[in-house]
Amino acid sequence: SSRKTHWSDAEVDVLLDFLIKNRSKLGGTTFKEATYNDAAKEIASLKIQGSVKTGAQCKNKWNSLKNIYHAIQKYSAWSGCHWDNVNGANI
Repeated sequence: SSRKTHWSDAEVDVLLDFLIKNRSKLGGTTFKEATYNDAAKEIASLKIQGSVKTGAQCKNKWNSLKNIYHAIQKYSAWSGCHWDNVNGANI
């Protein structure tokens, strides 16, 4: 059975900062495995609970965050729908 990986806000922030700084290493439309492995090393010292993150977990987190972002963008485009980063959809 697989356990859900816990991510602290600090780990997510460092992951995003790292990927933004390394966006020149995109292999087409996605990062290469080596970039995710380097990101895992970058956040290793921030571990609060659970195991140290792997490159695969960093890739999964990045894909999850992209999916959330795209869902919010799609929702925000609907007529009469509101979204902000503090209150979400306020529902």
